[in-house]
Amino acid sequence: MSKPVALVFGAGPKIGAAVANAFTNEGYAVAIASRSANDAEHPDDQGLLSVKADLAKLEDVKRAFERTKVKLGTPSVVVHNASIAQFLDAADPLGPKFDIATFAASELGVNAVSVALVAQLAVQGFATLPASASKTFIYTGNGLSSYITTAPVITGANAGKSAAATLIANWAAAYKDKSYKFYYADERTDEGGLRWKGTTGPAAAKWYVELSKNPKQLEPIFTFTHDKGYVRFDKW
Repeated sequence: MSKPVALVFGAGPKIGAAVANAFTNEGYAVAIASRSANDAEHPDDQGLLSVKADLAKLEDVKRAFERTKVKLGTPSVVVHNASIAQFLDAADPLGPKFDIATFAASELGVNAVSVALVAQLAVQGFATLPASASKTFIYTGNGLSSYITTAPVITGANAGKSAAATLIANWAAAYKDKSYKFYYADERTDEGGLRWKGTTGPAAAKWYVELSKNPKQLEPIFTFTHDKGYVRFDKW
């Protein structure tokens, strides 16, 4: 029997690596796609297949799915774990530091538009998989989708994350009857605050695997803490 397949976009040393390794430990064949990767013909010693892909380039996204399918099979779990932000003048977020091209191509392009394409390609694959397959899409979000007016220094990234959260909540509702699951995963502190740079790989790895195992669609805006899992906070 062939292994289930997971495709992880974003190979950062925290979340990306931890999530990829967690799914490998669960018996998945895992492809990890990133700008810094080189295409590999075979998985490495940890069982990970390296795929080169820049989420700002839509053709790269399509190619990553195609290469994963050829080398490993159709992914039943897809994780989007990439984010881009330009840092602005908090007192003048529309001033000279705000580059509209970066906003369009990266902060909206990577943080929202590429999310839609990755999800679309994931769903096309889910439709070909058996009923027993996980069919789970997870986007690594953060509290920027909730704190819409409180981070002007990263207004563009804020907009991208908020757009992604809206998309995912709607997809979860639309595809529920098909048992396709969609999550905007937002790790918080125990008090509900933003993790900012404290987002942890182990927490994401633990709960992303749990979300993939659960056959039910849980809250699509999945605010969670390391120890408790899902916790509903006053702000998304």
